[in-house]
Amino acid sequence: MTKVQAGEIALQKVNGTIIKAQLEDEDGTAVYSVIIKDSKNETMEVKVDASTGTVVKVEQDNQYYY
Repeated sequence: MTKVQAGEIALQKVNGTIIKAQLEDEDGTAVYSVIIKDSKNETMEVKVDASTGTVVKVEQDNQYYY
């Protein structure tokens, strides 16, 4: 799976604009962490399993991105 594909999957869960996407290791599993700014101007993080394309977590992200 590519970063673009992970972004498309994440946007199905959270509507908004992708700010950042990167491959990470989450407890031994490769996941894409996709940061999205939603319509309420909140920053959300969607984690997508890099091998299956399954969304494994959606949470509000409290970091600030510029």
